[in-house]
Amino acid sequence: CTACHAYGKRLTGPDLKGVTRRRTAAWMESQILHPEIMIKQDPISRKLFAEYNLQMANQGLVADEAKAVIEYFKKLDEESEAKGELAAQK
Repeated sequence: CTACHAYGKRLTGPDLKGVTRRRTAAWMESQILHPEIMIKQDPISRKLFAEYNLQMANQGLVADEAKAVIEYFKKLDEESEAKGELAAQK
């Protein structure tokens, strides 16, 4: 992930800080596992491609690995929220 993404700043890809607040777990899993399909079918993926001019690379993860990545992002977002760096979600 770190080749294109960071937590708390934009690199060649979107900033991941708050990603679990902006996207559903199902969307993130699909984007991680099938970016080549998402770019063709999903309006959010197409918008991100237009903004960043870069398609997310398929990292070859399996579902359990993608879920673990998403859980890690959730943990980071919860920690940021506890520090007041993200607005609490109601």
